Amino acid sequence: LYPDFFQKLLKINNELTDLDLKHASYIKLNLSTNEVATMLNINNQSVATFRYRLKQKLFLDKEANLRSFIMNL
Repeated sequence: LYPDFFQKLLKINNELTDLDLKHASYIKLNLSTNEVATMLNINNQSVATFRYRLKQKLFLDKEANLRSFIMNL
């Protein structure tokens, strides 16, 4: 669906792991925290923590919205 998506993310930070890219793709697909947690069989707090860490890896401010940023890539 989004052929350049991973390349755009890797231009921002080329040290993103496969798991980082996987979680970013879930956000791009507009899946909720609960949906991702259910799919991966983890709790919602784990997904929220991972999104927080992804936000840091993408050099976003605390006030920035990760979902909006990823949707606009």
